[in-house]
Amino acid sequence: MDIRIPEKVDEVLAALEAAGFQAYIVGGCVRDALLGRQPGDYDVCTSARPEQIKCCFEGLRTVDTGIRHGTVTVICGGEPVEVTTYRVDGMYSDGRRPDSVEFTADIEADLARRDFTVNAMACSRDGRFVDPYGGREDLRDGLLRCVGVPEERFREDALRIMRAMRFSAVLGFSMEDSTRRAVTANAVSVRKVSAERICSEFSGLILGSQAGRVLFACRDALKAATGLDLADAGIIGRVDRLPLELPPRLAFLLPEVTESELTDFRYDKDTIRSTMAVSRALREELPRDRAGMKMLLREYGAYAVESALAIHGAMGAETEMQMKTLKEILEAGECYTAAQLAVNGSDLIEAGFARGPAIGEMLERLLDEVIEGREENTREGLMVRALKDRQA
Repeated sequence: MDIRIPEKVDEVLAALEAAGFQAYIVGGCVRDALLGRQPGDYDVCTSARPEQIKCCFEGLRTVDTGIRHGTVTVICGGEPVEVTTYRVDGMYSDGRRPDSVEFTADIEADLARRDFTVNAMACSRDGRFVDPYGGREDLRDGLLRCVGVPEERFREDALRIMRAMRFSAVLGFSMEDSTRRAVTANAVSVRKVSAERICSEFSGLILGSQAGRVLFACRDALKAATGLDLADAGIIGRVDRLPLELPPRLAFLLPEVTESELTDFRYDKDTIRSTMAVSRALREELPRDRAGMKMLLREYGAYAVESALAIHGAMGAETEMQMKTLKEILEAGECYTAAQLAVNGSDLIEAGFARGPAIGEMLERLLDEVIEGREENTREGLMVRALKDRQA
C-alpha cells in the first residue's frame, strides 16, 4: 500500500535526503496510514545529527524541542514537523525516560527501542519500508506485539503497559501471548508514572471501540496499574453500549468513585463535575411520570439524566418510556429549572419582595408548582401565586 505523505512533510524529507542523509516517516503515522486511518501527525527520523538537521533548514525556523534526545521541530509552511536523529536509548532508571541516548546512523537500531512492532516501521518518501520486526504482518493479523522481550520494554517505560491496553481497545487488536502475560505481571509498575499520563491512557482505553473486551480481559492488570475499583466483571463489557464520552463511561466503570479520586487522577473540573452528576443521577429511581423526570432534570441536569438513562439501558433496564419523556421535555423547552420560569428575581423585587435568600426560596417554590402541574409557567399566574404566598 502506498502512503501519501503530506506536502510539507515531504519537503522536509526531501531536504534531508538532498543533503545526503537518510530520512523516513516513522511510528504511529506509518501504522495509521497502513490501516487506512488519517494520521494525527507525522514524525520524521533521520541519520542527520541535531546540528546537521538545523543546517539543512537554515532558511526556516527550527525549535530545539528535545535537542538532548535528538529532536528538532522544523516549521515548514507554518506547520511543525518533528525531526529526530536515529538513536539508541540508555538505561531507564526511573522506569519512564532514558537516562541518556546515543545517536546512531542505523535506522534498525532506532526501531529496536520502540514499544510495539506496529509502531516500529519506517517509510521513505519513495515508498520503501523498513520493517525489521514484522509490523505489517501484525497489522494484517490484528496483533499487538512488543518489540523484543516484553518485560524489558515494560521495565524501560511502564506507561507502555497502559499503551498496550489502549492500543488494543482503540485498534481492536489482540495482544500476543507473551505481551499479554507481561502486561499482567508488570502492571503495578505503572504507578510510578505520573497521574496525568496514566489518566490520558486510561481515558483513551475506555473510549476505544473495543473497550469492553479489553477491560474485561485486563481488569486485574488495570486494578494493579491504577488502583481504581472497576465495575463487576459480569457487566464491564457493556461499556461498549454507552456513548463515546468520558462521564457516562467513568460513572459506569467506577460506580464507587469519589470526586477526590477523580481529582487525584488528574481529570479536569468539567469532566469531574459531569461524571459525579451522572453517578448521582444513576442512584435515583427511574422516574415514572413527567413530573418525576423534571425533578430529576432539575437536580442533575439534562446531560447527567440522559447519560444515567443510557447506563440503565446498558444494564438491561427498560428505559424507552423515560427516554421518550426526556426527549419530549427537552424538545418542547418545558420548564424544569428556575432560570426557565416566566418570572425572575427582578420581577419579585419590583413587586415588593425584599432582596435576599427569600427571593431564591420563592422562585424554587414557584418551580415546584410548575413542575407538579399546579401552575402554568406564565408571568401573570406566577406573580399572582407569589403574592398570595407572601400574604399567607
